[in-house]
This record gives sequence, C-alpha cells and structure tokens, in this order.
Amino acid sequence: MLSSIVSGELTSSLSFVNKDFGPRPQGWINRISGKTVSEFSKDIKAILDEKVALLQVSWGEFSKDLVIEAHRAGVKVVPQIGSLEEAEKAINAGVDAIIVQGLEAGGHVIGQDGLVTLVPRVVDLVADRDIPVIASGGIVDGRGYVAALALGAQGICLGTRFLATKESFAHPTYKRKLVELDKTEYTNIFGRARWPGAPQRVLRTPFFIDCRLLPDHENEANQPVIGHSTIHGMVSISSSI
Repeated sequence: MLSSIVSGELTSSLSFVNKDFGPRPQGWINRISGKTVSEFSKDIKAILDEKVALLQVSWGEFSKDLVIEAHRAGVKVVPQIGSLEEAEKAINAGVDAIIVQGLEAGGHVIGQDGLVTLVPRVVDLVADRDIPVIASGGIVDGRGYVAALALGAQGICLGTRFLATKESFAHPTYKRKLVELDKTEYTNIFGRARWPGAPQRVLRTPFFIDCRLLPDHENEANQPVIGHSTIHGMVSISSSI
C-alpha cells in the first residue's frame, strides 16, 4: 500500500510538472522513512522503478548498497547532511552531490552548525572529488545565493521560500502567517514526544510562546491543528501553527 502511494504521488507530480518543463523533467521525491526496513525498501523500489533523475534523502544513512542500486536504475542520489561526519559517510557511500543544511534552515534541522562554517568545510572535504556541494538553510534571495557561491557551494536548495506559493499544499493560514511573521525560534516544541532529537526552526507564534514549557505529553496533546491538506488525492497532511 505504501509503495503504491509513493508511485501514485510521483506519477501525479511528474504529470503536473511535465506541463511546464516538458517530458521527463528533473524528477525528485522526498520521503520520511520512519518505517520498517521492509516498508522502506518497497518505497525505494517504487521510486527507482519510476526512474526519476534524482533522489534526495535525509535523516539517516543511505547505504552504499542503496546508492549502487539507485545508480543501476539511472537515478542520482543526493543526501542532505548537517555535519562533517555525515558528509564523510555520504562520500564513502558514493553519492552524486551533497546538500549542506545549516542551522538557519526552517522546519526540522539536522545539525548544529551554521551554513557559513559548515559549507566551506564540506567543500574542502570534496576538493579532490567530483561531488558538487549545494547550500541550504536561510537562503531566500539573490544575496544568499551569491553568499553561498562565495563559500564554495555550486548551487543552493530552497524550501521555506516556496511554502507560500500557490502550488504549495500548505494550509492557507500557514502561508499567511509565514508572510506576516518575521521571527523564528530554534526549538524541539513540535513532536518532541514522538520524535526526540529532531529540533526545528519554527515561526514565533502564540502557541510557541504559550506551550514551549509544557511537559512533553501536554505539549503533544495541545498542539493546534489548523487544517488538513490532501496531496494528489492520496496523502493527507495536517498543518500546525
């Protein structure tokens, strides 16, 4: 069932972008792998069967065997890392590029290092290899792009910058608050009972101010859900703020 959902999501997404970018665009998919090994393997197989151009992975190791399997299917593998140690593991696995996420990133943050310090270290690490470094985290305009290039990155990866677009599946209230508010906080307030060790950068909303000191079980029970979105008629997601 899960693998069929992955395949359905991907097919729908590719048909959507084909209208603007032509056949077989730079297909890409992102999955959260809090699953059994069997479920994860089925998801990966469904993705590779679609022969997307690129598979971005994060939060956990993507083994050398899986990279080889992806390459056999003609799929490039690009992990998102948050530390020099993770970059070393990615290189040893034989990945095609590395996304370096800094502490400035929105949503779940992998590491503890800022972009300015981490990108140059990873760039130096891959200096004798043909592995592009892509900067991510807190980049929202041309100035951030130029700064990333100055640090040695060969490109940038943006996420939050596109959340308020009409194509985004985020809830309308979430989009509006993203535009209205101008302060963020680095915290573990969301999902800390279910997903410990996965802090986030969030908007400084009234909920954050009121509930950040609650015990874990109370925090979890009182997180406000402002609405639900359905992606391609298949996957329902909830939005909190």
